[in-house]
Amino acid sequence: MTRAYLAFTETGLALAKRLSAALPGSVARCGQDGVSLAEWASAQFVQSDALIFVGAAGIAVRAIAPHCKSKTTDPAVVVVDECGRFAVPILSGHLGGANDLARAIATVCGAVPVITTATDAHGIFAVDEWAKHQNCTVLMVTHNMHQALELGNRTLMMDAGRIVFDVKGAARSKMTVDDLLEKFRENAGKNLDNDRILLSKVEK
Repeated sequence: MTRAYLAFTETGLALAKRLSAALPGSVARCGQDGVSLAEWASAQFVQSDALIFVGAAGIAVRAIAPHCKSKTTDPAVVVVDECGRFAVPILSGHLGGANDLARAIATVCGAVPVITTATDAHGIFAVDEWAKHQNCTVLMVTHNMHQALELGNRTLMMDAGRIVFDVKGAARSKMTVDDLLEKFRENAGKNLDNDRILLSKVEK
């Protein structure tokens, strides 16, 4: 897991360095060496598996809000107060590993891990977290063409039990619903004729 720590004060910076010594990652202080909150969050959201803010939760929430897309692709985000009393996962608790990271951080600095996901709160088995630890793929089946492009990190189109189109990464991020329909026509040799799917084209 690649981690990136951001602090806002000298006290916070000292804690970030202490945490990074045990859980390696880059360390920066907002406002120092040209580091801006918005630019750091934007860059690390793409580059890192986990973002750790050593400071107020509100600052972290505002910084990551423009970049949140899907629980299957967003990085883990954990907030630690600068005194090291609480470690709070605020994004991608299960699939992104934020809950586990918060627990690991808590072990290092003696914080209380504040885990708010319902399964954890009730002590119930979390299938998505289990799947992640087993290196399984979580599959979502949808007839909604917008969801097919917006959720997850890979889109498959099937016809009569066979995969006719498979796209991920940069190519997927540039696709529209019309592009999906065209790729289906090209690869399946026919137009998509499922009314439920076609109706979803105009629904958001």
